[in-house]
Amino acid sequence: MQNIQSVVASWEPTFQRGWTFQELLLSPRVLMFDSYQITLKCREHNFRPVIETWMPLEIDCLDLPVSVYGLEDEELARRKTVEAKEDYLKATQGYIWERIIHEYSERDLTLFNDRLSALAGIAAELAKAWNDIYLAGFWGKTIIQHLGWQRQGFKTLRGVDSTKRIGAPSWSWVTVPYPVLIKKPLQSEAKLVGSGIQPVSLKSPFGQVEAALIVLKTWILKASDLVESNYWPLFPQNEISTFVFDFEDPKPEIEHCKLVYLGRTGDLGQFLIVEKSQDKRFQRVGYANLYKWERKWENYLFSTKSEIIVLE
Repeated sequence: MQNIQSVVASWEPTFQRGWTFQELLLSPRVLMFDSYQITLKCREHNFRPVIETWMPLEIDCLDLPVSVYGLEDEELARRKTVEAKEDYLKATQGYIWERIIHEYSERDLTLFNDRLSALAGIAAELAKAWNDIYLAGFWGKTIIQHLGWQRQGFKTLRGVDSTKRIGAPSWSWVTVPYPVLIKKPLQSEAKLVGSGIQPVSLKSPFGQVEAALIVLKTWILKASDLVESNYWPLFPQNEISTFVFDFEDPKPEIEHCKLVYLGRTGDLGQFLIVEKSQDKRFQRVGYANLYKWERKWENYLFSTKSEIIVLE
């Protein structure tokens, strides 16, 4: 056994399948049988071999808030003011859910439509821990941080057509059949002012959804104000700003697209690209990163007032 290479989590079926994700995170103790050994995970030990095998373990497993397991969060208890406690909870909530989106979106499911259902157990526990509303793969308090998800590389999921969106809503990462990562703005500008979720079953409020919408208040630009149609969706060569669609086809017409401002990180403005659907509602079709010294998007943006927009 000493000559066998280290055990890498991403190679093991336990870390590749969607349904094992919440089983791993929700269990206070896990006894895992991998390809070479048996390991134990608990609050005290992170995947420790039951019998010494001399094989390094390359496992970076996320921990949920300790309150999920009925324990007191000592870090939270150290915060003495209400503001300090709220800042801590929002920061940890944002970090944990960002990790969950990234890691879970890489996993395979026999039925892609189970993507929300296979995460429902975690969502139900976190809803109690965070006292927050669940929005089809997001949370009300941190949704603006996470709406700017984008495709990670070119990896695809097994047995799924990766060329089109599956299900609703368009703004949620759960409807795109590929892994995603989060590029959150350090300074959020948009505000969530309304939402509506229609679950497939009222008995499963954290599971699959029939339809969902969010209402944002933010600044909105016309895509045609920033880029010429012959360059759409790309900027001219040597410019850093980018427009990227969630899917290559069909490419939406520039005249029908708007840019919904999420916020900024330094000189980088982060936007959703949306296309008008029906009844004055819009659907996400991609994202945009715009640097302030290119195309003077800030001049366009702040010469207008913030607006209300409904995304479905």
